[in-house]
Amino acid sequence: MIHGDLTIQTPPDEPVIRFQRFVAAPPALVFRAWTEPELLRRWWGPAEYQLIVCEVDLRVGGGYRFVHRGPGGVEYGSRGRYLEVEPGRRLVNTFTRDPAPDRESVDAADFLAVGGGTLVSGVSRHESIAARDEHVNAGMEGGMRGTYRKLDDLMKQEQSGRGRGPSTLVHAGAGATYTGTISADGTVITGSWVPDPGQPVHPGSAYDAVMRRV
Repeated sequence: MIHGDLTIQTPPDEPVIRFQRFVAAPPALVFRAWTEPELLRRWWGPAEYQLIVCEVDLRVGGGYRFVHRGPGGVEYGSRGRYLEVEPGRRLVNTFTRDPAPDRESVDAADFLAVGGGTLVSGVSRHESIAARDEHVNAGMEGGMRGTYRKLDDLMKQEQSGRGRGPSTLVHAGAGATYTGTISADGTVITGSWVPDPGQPVHPGSAYDAVMRRV
C-alpha cells in the first residue's frame, strides 16, 4: 500500500465497505483526531463542508452528533452510539443520517502502528447490499478522499507544533500561575509554576485549574 493512498473495497456478496488509509502520525494522535471535538471540527467531512455541530460522549453506550454545512448553506446531520472504545487502537460505532434514520450501519476503525505512522483499517457494515450501494453512489469515495487530505494537513500541523501552542493556567486555588507547552500528541505538558504574591504554595495545597490555549 502506497503511503497516503486510500483503498476501498465493496464485495459483491457482502453488504460492507472496507477501506485502508495510511496517516503519517502515531495511533494515539490519529485516534484523538477521530474522537475529540476540537480536532474533529478541523477535518471531519469533505473540503467544501464545515462541521458546525460536534457533540461527542466517548464511552461505550455514549453517543455522538454531527451536523455539516455544505455549499449554499444546506445542512446534513448524522448521529450514532459507541459500541467499542479502545483509545489508540479501535473504535466501533453505529451511524445514521438524518434523512434516513431507519438505515443504520455499524462502522469499525482499527489504528495500527506501522513504519512512520498509522494504518487505519475500516469496515462499514450496512443492513443490505442495496443500502451499501446507495451510500457508495452518493459520492462516498470523493468525500472520503477530500476528508483524508484534510486529516493529513491537520496531523502535520499538530506534529509541527502549529496546532498546539503555549497554554496558561489562568486560575489556581493555591495561588499559582502555570505557563507551559503541550506536546504535539497532547500527552506531555512542560513548563513552570510561579506562585502569586501573598498566596504561598506548599506541599498539600489544593488547587483547581482552568487551561486557556493561546
